[in-house]
Amino acid sequence: MSEERQIWCKIVGEALRRRRLALGQTLEDVGIAVGASAASVSSWERGEVTLSAFWHSKLIAYFEAEFAKLPKSKRSAKVSA
Repeated sequence: MSEERQIWCKIVGEALRRRRLALGQTLEDVGIAVGASAASVSSWERGEVTLSAFWHSKLIAYFEAEFAKLPKSKRSAKVSA
């Protein structure tokens, strides 16, 4: 993996972890919701692998749905997390 790709994977992984933690989700919670293992989610968060378009779209859909469930008063606080 190129250095640029490694940096990109780390940035995406850190964002994924921040969002998961902001929503109070475990690795297993996210994995079950998108059809992946907790180990896969952990690898994505650590930036060890590049997310395919398939997994990227599943994660976006999941986190958008979870975010929408939050009361409006909590949404702005969670965005900065």
